[in-house]
Amino acid sequence: MRRGVGLVLLAIGAFLVVLAPLLRFPVAGRLVQAPSDQYNIIKLTAENAQYFSIADLKVSNDPNVDLVTYSLGSCIGVTIWDPQVRVGGMIHYMLPESSLAPEKARQNPAMFCDTGIPALFRAAYALGAVKQRMIVKVAGGASLLDDNGTFSIGRRNYIMLRRLFWKNGILIEAENVGGNLSRTLRLSIGSGRVTVRHRGQEVEL
Repeated sequence: MRRGVGLVLLAIGAFLVVLAPLLRFPVAGRLVQAPSDQYNIIKLTAENAQYFSIADLKVSNDPNVDLVTYSLGSCIGVTIWDPQVRVGGMIHYMLPESSLAPEKARQNPAMFCDTGIPALFRAAYALGAVKQRMIVKVAGGASLLDDNGTFSIGRRNYIMLRRLFWKNGILIEAENVGGNLSRTLRLSIGSGRVTVRHRGQEVEL
């Protein structure tokens, strides 16, 4: 019992220190434009796996590259892939809306759904991808240390993503979202294969 109370207090403390200043406003459905030239557009690199963490995105046209992000808790990971030109990309965003922290959004649009998703698509367009051909898959949005839904960051992240996609005519082909587990997301650029790993098991989306 004491251990459970301690975990709850630890979670609340972490929220107040790190995320509370960013969550003072309600979720909205605006599509905010953001520059994409600050992100890593990978062109024919030699490395096999490109790893990145929270609040970042990558795109590639190298068929030998795998894009991998880990520790997807309440955050959302989105993969996009154009099978005709074999261009793909991935984002690992942290929060739903850039108006929560405009200065942080200007410094790093990939932190937020409404600035990061447009940046991801534009970076893929720069390598020849076409929106209508994109295959989109989603993972994350968990409720880690938030079983009672007090903060609902994962749910809010997912709702914002669905709103944004609905307004822009984008369909999600597959997803692995919710629950209370952390995920690792992988996209193979050459094949478009997307896998999610959690609790020692890897499944294909």
